[in-house]
Amino acid sequence: MRRSAGAATTTGSRVEYITAQDNFAGVQFADHDGDPPVYVVSVAPDSGAYSKGVHDGDVVVTLDGEDVRRKRHSEVAAVLHDVRTQKILGLERQIAVSAADANSETEGAR
Repeated sequence: MRRSAGAATTTGSRVEYITAQDNFAGVQFADHDGDPPVYVVSVAPDSGAYSKGVHDGDVVVTLDGEDVRRKRHSEVAAVLHDVRTQKILGLERQIAVSAADANSETEGAR
């Protein structure tokens, strides 16, 4: 985790798994000029993905259990647009944790 300068919070990340039947309609994905990773650019507020907690800036790390961190947008999109199956998307997001919470996590791990 990275500690914010002059603040009582640290920044870390966690992966959340989202299941969708609608192939993530209402979610716009992109990459960095063709380079991985694929991330969420926007989420329509009236979409199922929004109600399930998909956020702008989430990074796609797994798709149906496969690590896709090194895949290009076109490769991930081809799987996402296959309407025959339900998709399980692993999304990594940055989180802010108070210093007290970070310390309690460290103590609990000992």
